[in-house]
Amino acid sequence: MKIGLTPSGSASGLILGLVGGVLDFASGAGLLVGRMQQTPMENIGVSPQNEALALGLFALGAVVIISAVISVMSVGRGHKKLLAGSMVAYGIVMLLVGGSMAGGLVAMMSTTLYGYAMVIVGILMIVNGSIMSRTGMRM
Repeated sequence: MKIGLTPSGSASGLILGLVGGVLDFASGAGLLVGRMQQTPMENIGVSPQNEALALGLFALGAVVIISAVISVMSVGRGHKKLLAGSMVAYGIVMLLVGGSMAGGLVAMMSTTLYGYAMVIVGILMIVNGSIMSRTGMRM
């Protein structure tokens, strides 16, 4: 099986996937570190909710980055619909998590900038995935 980059592979999906994955990693780290800084003298622990969300964000970030890389390789050539659907699903998850972070539903000590950035990238991922599914374009 030959694995290589496809010349028709779209850079927009790759860039969105990489940016989305990095945002997921940064947001997860912000949840863990920010919560520890909030209570330095009392209990230096992370709440179970923040820990679970951070681990989920780390996993989502890894899956988004792997999917973005696969989408521009020849391996992803036969799975256009699956990759487009997964990009829409990742975008919806990022939109929901980013909205909850920006809206203050998730207790973060760090800036809400990650939340707003995740909302923007989530919307762009949904749009890009829906365009891919209609036109047969690559990510």
